[in-house]
Amino acid sequence: MTDTKIDDGGPAFPKAGHPPATATGPSGTISTTGDVGHDGMSLRDWFAGQAIQGFLANTNVVKLPPPDRGGGPYIVRLHEVVRLACDAADALLAALAEPKP
Repeated sequence: MTDTKIDDGGPAFPKAGHPPATATGPSGTISTTGDVGHDGMSLRDWFAGQAIQGFLANTNVVKLPPPDRGGGPYIVRLHEVVRLACDAADALLAALAEPKP
C-alpha cells in the first residue's frame, strides 16, 4: 500500500462552525456550546457516488451474464463497476483542475 494521498477534490458539503452564543429573552437565558463544523464527504466520493448510480441504472453498462455463459460471481462484476465509478470521479477532478482556455 502506498502513502500517496489521492486528490479528493476537498469537501463536497462543508459546514462552517459557529462560536458559542448566549441569548436572553422572556423565557430566560439560552446558551449554546458552539459547533466546530465538519467537512462532510469529499468531492471525489460525491462524484463516484453519482457515477455508480448511473452505471448501475444503465443495463447497457452493467451486464452480468450467468456463470454458465462466461460470467463470474456478482461481487467481482460489482467491484469492476465500483472501480469504474472511482476512475470516472478521478477523471472529472483532473478535468476540473485543468486550466480553462
